Amino acid sequence: MSITELFTKTIGEPEPTPVKATKVDLEIEENEIAEEIEVEDEEVNAVNDHLSEAIKGKEGKFELPTSILSQFDTIQTLSLDAWAASTLRGYRGQIDLFTKFIQANAPESLDQMENPGEHTPKMICLWISHACEKPDLSSKALFVRERQNKTWALAEKMRAAVSFLYAHQLKRGREAYMRDSMGKWQGNPVLSHEVSQYMKSLRRRKVIPNFFFALFENCY
Repeated sequence: MSITELFTKTIGEPEPTPVKATKVDLEIEENEIAEEIEVEDEEVNAVNDHLSEAIKGKEGKFELPTSILSQFDTIQTLSLDAWAASTLRGYRGQIDLFTKFIQANAPESLDQMENPGEHTPKMICLWISHACEKPDLSSKALFVRERQNKTWALAEKMRAAVSFLYAHQLKRGREAYMRDSMGKWQGNPVLSHEVSQYMKSLRRRKVIPNFFFALFENCY
């Protein structure tokens, strides 16, 4: 069996040599292709219009269908895997302590824990100061006398826990905390000027003296 016969048997008969197209034939083919493209464009636009109407809100803004949005809680649950289980337990424990602190010391401001307002950063600072500042037994204020003088490491954990509360559980993100033009507070209160400034000052009081004390001890 020749090569030609083998090729014909396995591949098929070779296609006939094409006839050279005339100018008129080319113009007809171009018109047909243009018409097909126009029809396809119209079909695509019709589908896009249908989808747009399906996901438009009442005000003409695009919104995801409820059936899709209802699944986002699953994504948020899965995203918690970004933290170790022990870290999440620690955060939840500190958030519980923060809640109890507000209930005991400023119950009238408890609503500002879940709906942050002007006093929320102050409550965060007071909570951390009560746990980590040195007590002043000469003070007339019971709150100051009962300070617990715990470590800077704990202060950082407390701040991280409330940051997690506002950034992830209350979905306020990691934006700077400020009042918008409508008077509403936006962003994460842990990232407010008050909390940032207080944590810097606390670190100077807790870390720097301990560093020099350790340095002094190692000299003798």
